[in-house]
Amino acid sequence: MKILFTFWCVLFLYTPQKFADITLAITGCNVITMNSEGVLKNQTILISQDKIVAILPADQWGNKQDIETIDGRGRYVIPALTDMHIHVNKYSDWMFPLLLLYGVTTIRVMGGSEAVLNWRDSVNNDLKLAPEIHCASQVIDGQPPFWGDLHEGPILTEVDSVAQVINAQLTKGYEFIKAYNRLDKDVYAEIRKVCFNNNIKLTGHIPTSVNKEDIFTGETGEIEHLSGYARYASNIDSVSKEALAKNSDMTHDHELAQNVSLAKMKSAAEKTRRFNIWNCPTLIVHGIKTDSIFCRQLLNTKLAGKLAPVSGWWKSQGYKIKPGDDKLWQFKKAMTKQLHQQKAFLLAGTDSPVPWVVPGLSMHQELAFLVEAGLSNYYALKTATVNPSIWFGNLYNKGTIEKGKAADLIILSANPLENIRNTQKIVQVIYKGKLFRRAIK
Repeated sequence: MKILFTFWCVLFLYTPQKFADITLAITGCNVITMNSEGVLKNQTILISQDKIVAILPADQWGNKQDIETIDGRGRYVIPALTDMHIHVNKYSDWMFPLLLLYGVTTIRVMGGSEAVLNWRDSVNNDLKLAPEIHCASQVIDGQPPFWGDLHEGPILTEVDSVAQVINAQLTKGYEFIKAYNRLDKDVYAEIRKVCFNNNIKLTGHIPTSVNKEDIFTGETGEIEHLSGYARYASNIDSVSKEALAKNSDMTHDHELAQNVSLAKMKSAAEKTRRFNIWNCPTLIVHGIKTDSIFCRQLLNTKLAGKLAPVSGWWKSQGYKIKPGDDKLWQFKKAMTKQLHQQKAFLLAGTDSPVPWVVPGLSMHQELAFLVEAGLSNYYALKTATVNPSIWFGNLYNKGTIEKGKAADLIILSANPLENIRNTQKIVQVIYKGKLFRRAIK
């Protein structure tokens, strides 16, 4: 009897305290946890400060403490998204509200600078409302650097200087290394070696100096924009004098993608998977120009005012398809499909704010392009949620909806597993456990 009395006392004391620290509840919603392909229906998500503390059937929780709630009936909740390839500088303050409006609560900046480190520190110290920022090194290129006078990073020409330059970048606070397309092949090989031997993440373009047989190795790390794949898969042995003069992997790929071999594409995808190479295809960079209606109308929409800092630049670049762009676009989709079929690691990124690629919105468009390339809706979502969490590692607490994870969430009015474009039907964005505000209509 005494034991039973003690049990009921403990239960009485425990039950009211179990969810005593709840600060926000999403009630009666349908949860896409991203731990598996499916929907948990009629659930309540309980949030304490910036963490998820419980997901339980809606009838198992009642609001007895006047906690702020969101009515999730008929809604679908997914993890917030991560843009794994974006560019930010000291003038980028205009981008941050747009990213959050569209549920992009984490960004991986692919060209570091002191300004980006300052933005990152401000966000981490709650001095700035902006997505969580992770920052690549300054762009490391060869001589002359591709971006000319605009290049701010190290110029590496000597193999013996590689380790020193990499260590200096990490000492400044950059989190991983970004290599670019004019590096000498021996210098690039040493960058790979130093990063691999020291467990430093390496990303970037495949330099034009690299022989196609040496593109896919155990030290490659991660490839941006599918750089070098056309070089490997092409039936063309050389590029034009014009392409050689530009000395750009992007120009080389454009020419070489005009005539490719499916067998070579499959071989490249198999090597990629075998060597655990990550890829961030950024399909939208080319894909957005296939939607001429979107580009033509964009600066006449409600977004126009928010895009004022780049609208002049975008208009000057235009959006017409150039000769050969159609075959490059078809190649990039086909290559992405091959990578997916080989279960290679894919990440969603946008290269925003390059022309017509709207910060935030572009991430949703990228997911649609990935589906167009052959991914299922679920696997496309993984490239912006689960896969980034794998890439960042154990210290990254996002990407799925479960107890203990960060309360970065998007509430949708329709199921994205049925139609990937439903990710754009945003009702609310929750960042760090708090409502951001409704997205642009």
